[in-house]
Amino acid sequence: MTTATTSSLRGVSHPCRSATLLLVLALLAPALWAQTGLTETVEQDLQISIDDAYDVFTAPARFDGEAWLYTALALGATAAAYTIDDDVYAELRSHAVEDWDVPLAAGQWYGSGFVSVALGAGLYFGGYAGGDDHTRITGRLVLQSFVYSVTITQILKVTMGRARPSTGRGKDAFTWFSFEDNYNSFPSGHSTMAFALSATLSRRIGSLPLSIFLYGLATLTMTERIAHDRHWFSDSVLGAVIGSVVGIAVVRLEEARISGVRLSAPLQLGSYDETMPGRHRPLLVLSVGL
Repeated sequence: MTTATTSSLRGVSHPCRSATLLLVLALLAPALWAQTGLTETVEQDLQISIDDAYDVFTAPARFDGEAWLYTALALGATAAAYTIDDDVYAELRSHAVEDWDVPLAAGQWYGSGFVSVALGAGLYFGGYAGGDDHTRITGRLVLQSFVYSVTITQILKVTMGRARPSTGRGKDAFTWFSFEDNYNSFPSGHSTMAFALSATLSRRIGSLPLSIFLYGLATLTMTERIAHDRHWFSDSVLGAVIGSVVGIAVVRLEEARISGVRLSAPLQLGSYDETMPGRHRPLLVLSVGL
């Protein structure tokens, strides 16, 4: 991929661009709210999003032994990936990246955040206009998983201050508490957003072929970030974990809310309950206390 093309893609894909899109939608909201009932619907969904945010961000305080076991496994997977960061990086860089421009660009766009915000907003307002609550709520869940997962990832990025591969400082370079982009490698924001979107849509739609396709796109995002010198393998692994857990969590909370079930810790995010309005048996089973 040429430098110009890569720079162009990166320029429009930064999480700040997605935040800008959210701001634009907020500015357009007054005109949309002029429609009868939309104001009340948006206010209700905003309150639900705030309530869910509290449940997601305070979840660790309610973790039980099983939840901590899953947390340890996730951290273990990240640590294992860390030990082979150099090997994975060297392997991907040994191939001609230019030969994979099209699929890698697709993965880069899928995890850009712009896709999540645009799709979420489109489903939300399109569902409302068409009187389809399921589609509207799916849009809200996509936006929720995007906001929650990006918030977690950005906090970790700044705190850890890990150098990106492009700096040439190696996988062990951590500056801690850095706002500089070159030292915001861990975890991968693109991988987080890609897996958050895939997990949300996969559980919400309930199609096995589509789930495989969605997670395939998310995996392509991981590959692109490593191939283009933006992230180490372990960055992407942790991003995938964060995105997947948050994506499953927001849908599970919605399932419980619709069914009127009061959830207690731990919330079995990946379990299937016949009393819940979930539309399929999840592909990914996780247990996280909420």
